[in-house]
Amino acid sequence: MDSVFAIAIAITAAVALARLALWCDAPRTRPITVVLSLLAIGAIFIEPQWHDGVDSFFATRGLAGLVSDVVLLVAVCLLCAHVARVWDNEWLHRAALVIAVAGGLALVVVHAIAVYAGAQRGYTGQLSGPATVYGILLSVLLIAVNVAPLITVALARPVTRIQFWFAASALTWIVIAGLGGAAAVDPERFADVLWQLRLPLDTLALLTGSAVGLSNLWRRRRAGAAPVGWSART
Repeated sequence: MDSVFAIAIAITAAVALARLALWCDAPRTRPITVVLSLLAIGAIFIEPQWHDGVDSFFATRGLAGLVSDVVLLVAVCLLCAHVARVWDNEWLHRAALVIAVAGGLALVVVHAIAVYAGAQRGYTGQLSGPATVYGILLSVLLIAVNVAPLITVALARPVTRIQFWFAASALTWIVIAGLGGAAAVDPERFADVLWQLRLPLDTLALLTGSAVGLSNLWRRRRAGAAPVGWSART
């Protein structure tokens, strides 16, 4: 599965690079390009070898995981903000940006507390209180910024291909967040399930995000295209 995950990272990065051609011609779609770039960067730190290498290099347990979590949270928030801007929902747009900044800072603070608490009590094989809070906080933030876009694109008419990929991406992140939260609350029952499904789900999140970027890119490049409805706004 590691090789498939690496391929998914490469695809995401390639789509982000291909979308640079739209940077000046379609400025409203720039957030999609930024999101794909952040997804590729965040996913690198999930890959086991990179994850362990970063932690070993900085001699800080969990640093790679923190970087990955914050970068991926920001990416998902920016995607939510983009969907909100498409629908001219300024409240949701501002909320997504606030969650990106405040949520990222909160994760850093809670992670630092968790690392300190772990160092004080030593290894026990169980999550500390701050570590549990970290897992729950991350899950709640990810679910919060994905539910609104999922509902929005599900209700939009007429149904378009890019709309489907937006919904698939949001639903995948909700499943990842739900499993992460369950593993934080009850690691004995859900931790193994989370780590068995984490790479496949992250791979799916990368590929659905890439599909969003590709669908938008193809539509923009199609000669004589005249999109209507929701698709026209993206």
